[in-house]
Amino acid sequence: MRHSDPKLTANVYTDPRLLDVHSALDALPMLPLDCNPIPNTQTMQATGTDGRDSNLVAVTVAVAVAKNADFRGHTLTSPVRDEVGFRRPDTLGDNGLRAYIPAPSRNPAWWCNGSTSDSGSLSPGSNPGRAIRKRSLSRDDSGRFSICSGSVNGSRQEEATPIIRGETNERDCRMKFLHTADWHLGRLFHQVQLTDDQDFALAELLRIIETHRPDAVVIAGDVYDRAVPPPEAVELWDRTLCRIAGEMEIPVILIPGNHDSATRLGVASELLCDRGVHIVSKLTRADVPIMLRGADGVEVAFFGLPYAEPPQVRELLNDSSIGDHDSAMRAMCDRMREKFRPGQRNVLIAHAFVVGGRESESERPLSVGGVGTVRAERFHGFDYVALGHLHSPQQVGENAVYSGSLLKYSFSECEDTKSVSLVELSAQGEVTRREIPLSARRDVRRLEGELQDLLARSAIDLHRDDYLHVTLTDDGAILNAMAKLREGYPNVLNLERRFLECRDGESRAAKRRGTSDADLFGNFVREVLNADASEQELAVFAAAVPAADAEERA
Repeated sequence: MRHSDPKLTANVYTDPRLLDVHSALDALPMLPLDCNPIPNTQTMQATGTDGRDSNLVAVTVAVAVAKNADFRGHTLTSPVRDEVGFRRPDTLGDNGLRAYIPAPSRNPAWWCNGSTSDSGSLSPGSNPGRAIRKRSLSRDDSGRFSICSGSVNGSRQEEATPIIRGETNERDCRMKFLHTADWHLGRLFHQVQLTDDQDFALAELLRIIETHRPDAVVIAGDVYDRAVPPPEAVELWDRTLCRIAGEMEIPVILIPGNHDSATRLGVASELLCDRGVHIVSKLTRADVPIMLRGADGVEVAFFGLPYAEPPQVRELLNDSSIGDHDSAMRAMCDRMREKFRPGQRNVLIAHAFVVGGRESESERPLSVGGVGTVRAERFHGFDYVALGHLHSPQQVGENAVYSGSLLKYSFSECEDTKSVSLVELSAQGEVTRREIPLSARRDVRRLEGELQDLLARSAIDLHRDDYLHVTLTDDGAILNAMAKLREGYPNVLNLERRFLECRDGESRAAKRRGTSDADLFGNFVREVLNADASEQELAVFAAAVPAADAEERA
């Protein structure tokens, strides 16, 4: 028999004993569940509007549940085709009531030769996936079907949360992805290695990903803080990527930023894309979209634009008019827009300084002696622009957003709330965005006050281990002020003395310009010892100055 639907045509075939899995969860809400009873050995095949074969294991399971069909005793084979977005069955419970389906993979040998036992469970074939994403099918009192999602890892099983319902409105269909940037793994903060702090923040990020189960994770550049990162930074990146794309099986799309080495970050990118890791490290691939389909069926084209200097873009496009970052962005975006298709949603991932963006002290300038900014209107036509480079979360223009950095990397960011952006993009191009805060192992703060007052406060300060910039307001000279402060606040990284400024705001250094060496020495002794220098001390100093000057000139 044949069922027609505006978005799906379903055909029932007798006894093929083959399940070719294609985007099962995407098509399930569109399936007409009022089919006639089907024999135990039948399979549902579906063909999408684009003409591709879409044999849907979840559709088969749904019809089996609706009509009490039984898969027990039958052999099922489900090769996964070489395309992002497919899922395979892992377990068919009694009468096919449960289907365990992992997230996308493009490895065609990932699943084969599974067979059902007398109890109706499906045994894994060769080379099953390491981690499994549980999706269970259930029916409520009104006859509506729901698919629920959780995770199965070994014997641990999480409580299922509904993600797709049997009745859907196309206007409610959305692609959900997480936007993050500027991790700067391996960064030093006032000579303090931040690897442990970054590990803490990334663990928080992984919990957010596990909770919200996005269809993709987007990283808009500056994975590392420098072109040759330290080994511990590479290990942290490797561990994090394996958790997201390996264990959770969520696709990752990333570009290099101005701190990264595009060549090093892009190592094995062709192989990694088969595991759902898409590293767009070459300008020549910037106009080749990465097509992903969300759990609700919304297809989105992700265009990754790796950071590049204007001369690189000028050479690639053979366009002599490209002389700065703005003209380079215009030319590359024009090239991408040529690949837009009607009805397709489009997301740009870029690393740039957009005019109007708010800087902090921790960004490296994109241009020396030139114009490093780009105008937001260059992004017209894109439904969402996932930006990296500026470290404060902010929106610039109509559709361009900086997610901000993973941590506070300067004291100018003390008031920032670090976050990642959870973006939902509908089939009609409507964008909703939510900033999800990131917690830190240690905050970055400023303190001000007199030394003794600050030390007294440290005894009851629950966050005394934070990274601190301290301004001391004591009037007199203080010997070993930093060491004394660190008795109460062990992570004071920067110390400022208000004592060294005059009341009118002019620094004492400015006041001392033109003062003789002898006077400067006398003032120094007075500030440190709270007493005037003796005649003998002044004489020794006066004798030493000419010799020091001669040595310096030599």
